[in-house]
Amino acid sequence: MDIDDVVNRFPGKYNNAIGQMIDDLPNNARYQAIRRVPSVPYLWSEVLVNEVIPWVGIECARFGESRKEIRERLGDFSSFKRSPGDSPVDHYFSIGLMLHFDGADRLDFIEATAAFELSYSGVRLLERPFGEVLTDLRSKSVDFSLDDSGCTLTGCGIELYTPAPDELDIDVEGVALRAPVENRDNSGTSEVVIESSANEDTLF
Repeated sequence: MDIDDVVNRFPGKYNNAIGQMIDDLPNNARYQAIRRVPSVPYLWSEVLVNEVIPWVGIECARFGESRKEIRERLGDFSSFKRSPGDSPVDHYFSIGLMLHFDGADRLDFIEATAAFELSYSGVRLLERPFGEVLTDLRSKSVDFSLDDSGCTLTGCGIELYTPAPDELDIDVEGVALRAPVENRDNSGTSEVVIESSANEDTLF
């Protein structure tokens, strides 16, 4: 249900609340973080759905950006390491993103869950049955190959995760985005301090 549905079903009842919500958008940090052009309002569909830019990332987190600037942009997070020698992963739980960085603390891998409504080529990728997503991608002439975790979109650096790839009615639970190999810098060790210890895992 979107705003138009609410207005049509409950005429007049929520007008003040909707107006207040729109007026508050300039002070809404999450909304501001995903806007492409500062001070220009977006359609609700553009606010709620984030389009993948192959080999670049997403608007609020692009490959090659520093950990520091992304943290300043996105706000609250926790950090964890898969193993002692790894660079910390920043988990933005409230918006459904886990961001991985190379040895130079530059973004090189993104994991998104259903809280982050991700799309590609106009197709919503998350929290929809795997079969529906594949059908829609095929209708957009997007090539993909199936695997044990879901599928990989050919030549895009995009991977879809579902817990049961053979069951097409099970929802896609995660999307992974990979940076071009040449952008990765694995030299050195990240000096970032982990904000809070967590026994967290990743989808892939």
